[in-house]
Amino acid sequence: MISTHINGQFAGNYTSIDKVPVGKEVTPIQKPDEFIKGFWNGSEWIEVIEEPTIVIPSIITARQLRLQLVLNGFDLNTIDLIIDSLPEPNKSIARVSWEYATTFEREHQMLELIAQQLGITETELDTIFINAEKL
Repeated sequence: MISTHINGQFAGNYTSIDKVPVGKEVTPIQKPDEFIKGFWNGSEWIEVIEEPTIVIPSIITARQLRLQLVLNGFDLNTIDLIIDSLPEPNKSIARVSWEYATTFEREHQMLELIAQQLGITETELDTIFINAEKL
């Protein structure tokens, strides 16, 4: 949903920027925590406020994950200890995945288990994936 404002007053909602009048100039203006686009309707500027969409990546590289964990204060040796505490064959499966995988899937059961053991919530893991993708 996109809210429109004319001279600072609410002027209506659009479900898509495509429904803004055709042929009008759209100029992006960056403001904290929101994205505002403006267009000239022939007599005045109309602001269109668009909430940013945060996409949680489903896959990140092993390097990105490890760097983000370190940047969040986690010792990678702790992950080794968590893996070593698992019963076989889970321990061997987790060890191979941790040491040799080139990517990690957000929904992978092993990653969620390790995150839980580290005290990382689902929301925090999402944030780790979002931030890791930028590295």
